[in-house]
Amino acid sequence: MNFSTIDDVKARLDEYVEVRDKAITQSRTIVSLSRSLIQKLHQIQKEDSEGTWLPSIETAKERLLDEFQKVQDRMGQDPRLKHAGFWRNAMQELTEAVVLTSIIVPLYTGGDITFPSPKEIGVTDKAFILGLCDVSGELKRATLQELKDEQFDLVTKLLTIMEGIYHKLMLFDYPHSVLPGFKKKVDILRRVSLSTSETLVKIKKETELREALEKVGYTRK
Repeated sequence: MNFSTIDDVKARLDEYVEVRDKAITQSRTIVSLSRSLIQKLHQIQKEDSEGTWLPSIETAKERLLDEFQKVQDRMGQDPRLKHAGFWRNAMQELTEAVVLTSIIVPLYTGGDITFPSPKEIGVTDKAFILGLCDVSGELKRATLQELKDEQFDLVTKLLTIMEGIYHKLMLFDYPHSVLPGFKKKVDILRRVSLSTSETLVKIKKETELREALEKVGYTRK
């Protein structure tokens, strides 16, 4: 009796497991590089009018996208890998980092803000939307940093973007099987937008009151 068919199946499974294990390890690298890029974006110094930080951001972004493409190429078109949870998470982290870059860099350089498409990034529509939801948390972090320096115009722009994302995503009505965890993410986005708006109003009023009191010579005892 010929058992070669069983041997062939085992060989294919062995190959799949080997590629899968490597992809899991490499997906962690994608997540790490994405978070590193996000951290660099939060370290931008607005006082640096010459934008010496920009090459560092571009280099980090290019490295992230290059590494992502390498992993994509290694995985091929195997749906078991392309739609695996670990890879979807990596694509979401990548999307969050790249979209945040497309927002933060133009804000500090005076350019136009244009979101990259899923195709341009190289991710699925599902991963793009879920990653876009997570951008709100990083935008709030950016607003809190700028509020410390009373950069109200910049904070208002960040808040407008955050609210714009929410108003677009709230129109999405898909089941969990299509966009897993989406409704929860949008609810978080709504709360983050609202709390950020409230914080902006509160600090702005406090600043205006302090400045008014200083004008009339009032000093706190």
